[in-house]
Amino acid sequence: MKPFFKSVFILNIVSFLLSIIYLIIPMNSILANGYGILLIATLISNVIASTIGSRYKPLDIIYLLLSSIGFVAVMLLNTVASISPTNESSRSLVSIGMLFLMMILGMIITSKPQLYSVRPVHRAYSLNNQSKKKTKRVLKWILAVIIALCLLVGTFLAFIMVTNRDVGLLQVVLSQYSLFYGFIFLSLTGLLLKVLSINIRSMPGCFYPFSACLYSPF
Repeated sequence: MKPFFKSVFILNIVSFLLSIIYLIIPMNSILANGYGILLIATLISNVIASTIGSRYKPLDIIYLLLSSIGFVAVMLLNTVASISPTNESSRSLVSIGMLFLMMILGMIITSKPQLYSVRPVHRAYSLNNQSKKKTKRVLKWILAVIIALCLLVGTFLAFIMVTNRDVGLLQVVLSQYSLFYGFIFLSLTGLLLKVLSINIRSMPGCFYPFSACLYSPF
């Protein structure tokens, strides 16, 4: 587990530095495409690391929220920037700042992986505690249902793209923003696992594709 987090930590640093260079110095198409692939790999790895869990659980959840809801904002802001006649670079400063924030959060999360499971703390029984637990449980399941419904929408969109069904103007929107949809629904999946307190490390069948990366020597 530790080699994976260390690798992603370095990926975030490299992507952060290259992002600064990209904003300052114009790159040719080959270098720009290489930078884009590296950035995509970094952001996907950050989602996986946040889902696995670090020692900063609130930051894990914040990152997954930023990578899901935040990417909706990035998608919309980039669209506005690209069609704005006064914006010659077609770049949104808010989107750029959000990507830098995600890389900084990725560095923090991957710098301290959770290497052990925390034992539950047994507290004295009280009606007040039971009431709070019940309320928390209800809110958790409401949030889980909302996320699951969003994932059903993602499944529908994926079905349309894979089968190439003719859905009119929706097809144009889908193909244009397919990368953003991938990040959004991948992050929502991680968030759902967090909400349901499902430990991804206890799912070897699901986690097998990443095992080579996780347990190989760095």
